[in-house]
Amino acid sequence: MSDQYEEREWIDLFDRDDHLLGTFQRGDRYPEGSHNHIVCVFTLNSKGEILLTRRAMNKSWPGLWENTAGACLSGEDPKESARRELEEETGISADPDDLVFLGKLPSINGQHLLHAYFLHQDLPIEEVRLQEGETMDAKWVPMDLSLIYDESLAEPVRYRLLYYWHQLISYAHPREGMVPWLDWAKTLQFYAQQGLEYTRDPFDKERFEGIRQIASRMMAEKTGVTTEKVLGLFAGDKGYQTPKVEVRAAVFREDRVLLVLEGRNEEWSLPGGWCDAGISLRKNAEKECMEEAGIAVTAHRLVTVQNRSENDYKEVIPYEVYKCYVTCRTDWDGEVNEEGVEIVTDFKANPETKAAAFFPIDRLPPLSAGRVNEASIRLCYEAHQADHWESRFD
Repeated sequence: MSDQYEEREWIDLFDRDDHLLGTFQRGDRYPEGSHNHIVCVFTLNSKGEILLTRRAMNKSWPGLWENTAGACLSGEDPKESARRELEEETGISADPDDLVFLGKLPSINGQHLLHAYFLHQDLPIEEVRLQEGETMDAKWVPMDLSLIYDESLAEPVRYRLLYYWHQLISYAHPREGMVPWLDWAKTLQFYAQQGLEYTRDPFDKERFEGIRQIASRMMAEKTGVTTEKVLGLFAGDKGYQTPKVEVRAAVFREDRVLLVLEGRNEEWSLPGGWCDAGISLRKNAEKECMEEAGIAVTAHRLVTVQNRSENDYKEVIPYEVYKCYVTCRTDWDGEVNEEGVEIVTDFKANPETKAAAFFPIDRLPPLSAGRVNEASIRLCYEAHQADHWESRFD
């Protein structure tokens, strides 16, 4: 929106203790010592690049570069405000669970309280949709400390980058930059669960449950997964805590591999997911292919079992996972288009995926980096071609 329209917007103002004072029209004179809530989103891709947009010439800091930011409207939750600003300024539609809360930062003049979020998103720059009157250009740039001193960036943006730098690097390069307290939270969760399983003292059970709740909130804060999901996926388990088991099915036709387009992020992955109890690993792999790709397969070979936290997966998650890669065979037959891709014409839309196709192994589309990586796909292709294969595991 242009500045003339922004002045007509209604916002909430808060006192020094962040208690609501009331609703005010943007641009009016505000009470002394009051502040409003604003938001920003740092969008990073799998290459460790940050998405910047250029401010329109009718805005403050005209023509300078920034990350997505804006003011919360009256009654609007900060995360919802961040989602709205992101979609308005870039065209990116983010799921609430994909926005990772980084923390709050008061502005230098004390008139704003910033709620900052991180989003992992792989999106070609030509697919960024600019907002007329707000943004007039976009680019991906490497996350480098030189950005903090780059005068082509608006000054508030450099201030934000400096403040959140360590956290952002931990997401851009999760294995190198992971802060230690996430591991501490996992350890607390582990011991709390064991205590709940084996203690007979009711007071100790109460203490262990309290520790488990705190550890879940810690992991939710760092990973961006909601506390409810952490409790459901992890803290809700009973008995001795063990890693979750995931299967990914690698189906090949000549030099092409079957991939499915995920609905959550418009990125591609091998069919797969959590293993259901009561059926074998083989049956789980075959079931996932039918459900997500619409193709009947026969599981053939266990390629590798990976400890997810020790391998190159971009998303940070609050629990340990063993990823099982299985090659599968199929009698399905299709036509190869001019790009060398076989579209699965039998595919039916479902809650998990939006399309399925066989892609040349040397021309893979953007991959869902939290679920699969190119190295694992190539390892599966090597196993597919081999006469004999010895399964690998960490």
